[in-house]
Amino acid sequence: DEVTDYAGEDADIALQLYESLSTALRERELESLFFDIEMPNVMVLSEMELAGIEVRSDELSRLSKHFAGELSNIERRIFEEAGTEFNIGSTKQLQEVLFERLQLKPIKKTKTGWSTDSQVLEILAAENSVCENILKFRYTSTLKSTYLDALPQLIPPETRRLHTHFSQTGTATGRLSSSDPNLQNIPIREAEGRRIRTAFVAPEGPAWDDYAPRYDAYAEGRPGLEGFPAENSYNMQYYDVLTATALAIQQAGSTDPVAWREAMFSV
Repeated sequence: DEVTDYAGEDADIALQLYESLSTALRERELESLFFDIEMPNVMVLSEMELAGIEVRSDELSRLSKHFAGELSNIERRIFEEAGTEFNIGSTKQLQEVLFERLQLKPIKKTKTGWSTDSQVLEILAAENSVCENILKFRYTSTLKSTYLDALPQLIPPETRRLHTHFSQTGTATGRLSSSDPNLQNIPIREAEGRRIRTAFVAPEGPAWDDYAPRYDAYAEGRPGLEGFPAENSYNMQYYDVLTATALAIQQAGSTDPVAWREAMFSV
């Protein structure tokens, strides 16, 4: 009886949600976006999740050892500049070193004393290089623990690949988000982040020349995308698509999501 009641409630709630959400989609004129774009992508994303991403665990291990050495060097410089050894991860000890021993001017106060957050350290770095090295220590330590040490533990031996979760509803802007693990936050501007990215292996595939005819067919009749030569680099083609889309949205002159959708579909 309990199972029957639960199954009945489950079906009833699903029906109520369908009636409510389908009405909302229709009223906001988002049915095409949902059925023609979002839902077909569900299968694509599920296949991507199941396929996983090839990651060289040996490279992550090598980088982890390298970062450990870097942390030791940074730690040594911090101790030399501070004139004493202390626990860099301890807020209390860091407060004592910066504001009592080194007599640096406090910026802002928290419930536990003077703040030692990144914003404060960036300001104080102009006065003393120890703050700059503390920032480097935190950054390097975070990369090591979050990616180099954690990611290998998430690779199942059955596939030997990393399986992240792609969400279509995780951001306000509508872009895809990655979680468990989040692979979108691996830095790319700094050298350390780019080193980590070298451990991710892309399979061999067609060159841009193989995709150029498809691109030309897609661009035909779409203002802003026509006329770009096939010999352009992949990045240039990608940039042109994004630029044309952004211009179409801007020219729509509206914050209405329906107008945005129509502008995007016109590209």
